[in-house]
Amino acid sequence: MKKILSILILILTVSLDTSAQEMGPELKRKIGNKKNLVAIMKEVEAHFAEEKREIALAAKRNKQVGESIEEFENEYIHWKRWEYFNRSRLDEKGNLVDISNKTELAFTKVQQQFTGTAQNSSNAQWNFIGPFSMNYQGGFFRGLSRIDRIVFHPTNPSTIFAGSNNGGLWRTDNGGNSWTCISNQFPISSASGIAINPDNPNNIFILTGDGRGGGAISQNSCGIWVTYDGGNNWLKTSFAADRTQPFGNGFKLVMMPGFSNVLIATTDNGLYRSTDFGQTWNAIFGGTFYDIEFDPSNPANVYVSSNGVVYLSTDYGASFPRSSVIGGSSRVELAVTPANSDYVYAITGPFGAVGSNTYGGIYRSTNKGQSFGLRSNSPNVLSANENGVRDINDNDQSWYDLAIEVSRTNANLLVTGGKTVWRSVDGGVTMTAATVFSENLGITRYIHPDIQDLAIQPSTGHIYAGTDGGIYRSIDNGVNWTDLTTNLQATTFYHMGGAQFNANLLLGGTQDNGIKYKKDVSTNFWHINGADGFDCAFGPSANSAIYTTINSSFQSFNINGDPLANITTPINTSFFPVIAADPLVDNNVFLANGAGIWRSGDAGVNWTQVSTQPVITSLTHCRSNSSRYYACQGISVYRTDDLGASWTADLLTGSSGVSASTTDIATNPSNSSNVYITLGGYQANQKVFYSNNAGAGWQNISGTLPEELVVSCIAIDNNNNAYIGTDLGVFYKGANQADWTPFYNGLPKVPITDLSISTATGTIRASTYGRGMWSATLNTACDVNYPLSGSIFGDRFYQASNSMTVTATLSGSDLTRIVTRAGNEVIISDGFIAPERNRFSASIAPCDDGRPVGPIEIDPMNQSVTPYTLLNLPSPDGISSYPLGTVRITKKDDTKLTVELKSTNAGRYTIEIINYRSEKIFESASISFEENTSRAQQIQLNSLQKGTYFIALYNDGKLAHFQDWDYQ
Repeated sequence: MKKILSILILILTVSLDTSAQEMGPELKRKIGNKKNLVAIMKEVEAHFAEEKREIALAAKRNKQVGESIEEFENEYIHWKRWEYFNRSRLDEKGNLVDISNKTELAFTKVQQQFTGTAQNSSNAQWNFIGPFSMNYQGGFFRGLSRIDRIVFHPTNPSTIFAGSNNGGLWRTDNGGNSWTCISNQFPISSASGIAINPDNPNNIFILTGDGRGGGAISQNSCGIWVTYDGGNNWLKTSFAADRTQPFGNGFKLVMMPGFSNVLIATTDNGLYRSTDFGQTWNAIFGGTFYDIEFDPSNPANVYVSSNGVVYLSTDYGASFPRSSVIGGSSRVELAVTPANSDYVYAITGPFGAVGSNTYGGIYRSTNKGQSFGLRSNSPNVLSANENGVRDINDNDQSWYDLAIEVSRTNANLLVTGGKTVWRSVDGGVTMTAATVFSENLGITRYIHPDIQDLAIQPSTGHIYAGTDGGIYRSIDNGVNWTDLTTNLQATTFYHMGGAQFNANLLLGGTQDNGIKYKKDVSTNFWHINGADGFDCAFGPSANSAIYTTINSSFQSFNINGDPLANITTPINTSFFPVIAADPLVDNNVFLANGAGIWRSGDAGVNWTQVSTQPVITSLTHCRSNSSRYYACQGISVYRTDDLGASWTADLLTGSSGVSASTTDIATNPSNSSNVYITLGGYQANQKVFYSNNAGAGWQNISGTLPEELVVSCIAIDNNNNAYIGTDLGVFYKGANQADWTPFYNGLPKVPITDLSISTATGTIRASTYGRGMWSATLNTACDVNYPLSGSIFGDRFYQASNSMTVTATLSGSDLTRIVTRAGNEVIISDGFIAPERNRFSASIAPCDDGRPVGPIEIDPMNQSVTPYTLLNLPSPDGISSYPLGTVRITKKDDTKLTVELKSTNAGRYTIEIINYRSEKIFESASISFEENTSRAQQIQLNSLQKGTYFIALYNDGKLAHFQDWDYQ
């Protein structure tokens, strides 16, 4: 039976000294309060250059050959990832901003603006094309996606929930054989905390944002969301990151055992608690908090961890008057067990500086967290080596990956996670490596490195590990492991490339998980190299090499995906170099790195420098002119017409009005003088520019794209139609259209990182930052008749030149807005279901009409708004829809609305306002109309609470119009 905990909440006004130490104290001191990206990275580069010199000196003194600073995973790599993601998401001064807040604002504007003004004639549907599994061909560290959190169904051991960094919340009902995403439409998609109500397992809360990236790396929180129907519909709670502390990332979310109304969240800007099922939240402490556990025998005892401290509450988390200091250590993670409820285990990061070749150790409390004793600090379970002896530059990563879990039935059986998994059968005194860091095909002890979470299934005792490459299970206490990531479609791509000579061939560079290659007509992608795969490109034929960049290296492969020998990387190559392949000549490739632009005529064996322009961020060839290439650097664009022998002066700065940094450049495949650039950042009217004279002059074609919407990539078809990838999906602009329109039916709300068009098949592919790779047909002519059926959710637009028949079921609640339009009729037929808070609208207008369609928007500033077409929905006697006229609604003040009607039909009209419970709260007097007349009706609203309502308009008793209305 559900129990409700009602106790006085004590809000502490002091902020504890729990500031994050993810970047190490020395680097943190150097960065201080800097917000400018260039200034921050200057300190970062200097810091790691010094560290690299110290490693080299230590290696020389010890006569050892230290690993390169570019090992698979280290702190510097994380900073370069952070720089890459943030450099296109800065303000006009180059300073860091609250990205999640900007994305939420863009999400709201896109819903309000573009869904109602769609102009494209295509009903194209995006479909996932991979990777589906970890098919292995070569390289190292194979994997698919980073899994941050694992939570089990309270009664069904086959149902597991996995929170993916960048990829949302996933569910399996068959023990991990297949997975389904149940959070497709969130504007921020990292799921760092999951809480399930044991009284109603369909009631799920998720905490968004990623706290493990360190120093704001990766995605910020967009709050805590809740579903009551297993994920079909989601609602946002009142919890939101404090916008005065812009990097609000989530770590963990839990529901108090026995009291489903109480939830507690740990974040990097405070410890938060709710006692009313997540409706309101209170900040208990300020600072960074990582883990939270409950005493298995008494939920009044709550343990939370910070840097070097474990806090104890004895009043259900209302206050934390007691603390146990594990002096000098960094991040602490916790574990408890019902096998002995007095025990509390803790694992800590290092004492002192990060990378000091020490780690705090494993600790255990035998008195419910009041004090802790060291169990062991050797071997070093945070090391990459199986013997626990750290190499010279085997830097600690506890700020990024740290976990501990203990068996529910054996209080001495525990597992820990760092770069690998370790296990103990004597309560942490003796530790044994359970998994290995290096990849060897066929060894069942290998799992992808960097352990983000460990969880033991209560009824089976099986151990689950969430890593940077996926989710794994051991059924024998950590001895052998099985990969469960197949069909968990959450790969984070940086870039992709498609072969023009064979539409089946695709390449993609992924974060953490290397290069993926789809090399045949099947659905399989193959892992052909490891680390941070970045850019990739195909040559002009199957006889040419294919090209990739990995971290700061270049590698060529043959068409089968086998690495070519003797390949080199140009000197001074920075992280994440970009490449462009010659469209006509095999094995001719360009690479741009920190030192300039280089050209190779033998697939990368030898290189010639053709430009000293540094920090090139985008490079493209021209299919119609193989001697011409364009390159972007900041707010500058350069062109060569002779394969790099000479380059123009800057074609962009000072003459175009562009002030934001470029993110991508592309040309018309059939005309190299038609060139487009996309722009990052959040400046109004600085999104897309176009030149029809090879860059001599530029036109601003940003249109009405919201200033908060980041544009990352662009692709152009043979007819000069443009497709752009943004942080909220794909948008389309025809060559003769005045503005952009959404082109994202079926796409999850996730940043688009690259686009590739196949002319032969008439398809466009998109790589995403967290949801794999997708494909759709190109924009096509309008359907004559279109049946809209099945289960649909999210922002979608459909149209037909004659008739549309709707039998669809809507889901998604606050995250769904479906717009339909047809030239003659929209028929709402049997089977159509639109549950509360889902939005659906229809209008009668020609295809590509360009006029606004869909829900009426109430203008809070009382400015004139465009009238919307009224239509009569089908009546029970089968009468089809027909136009009735137009309606316009304006808000006069907090208590008055004015409704203006222009009707083509004589008759009587009434207006109703309905709340979300379907209760009628207002009904106007009947308004009589003559044919083709206009009238305005003022509505007085008294004691109306702020919230979502619905306005219904009836003509002679038949529903003529229905819309949602947010009353603020």
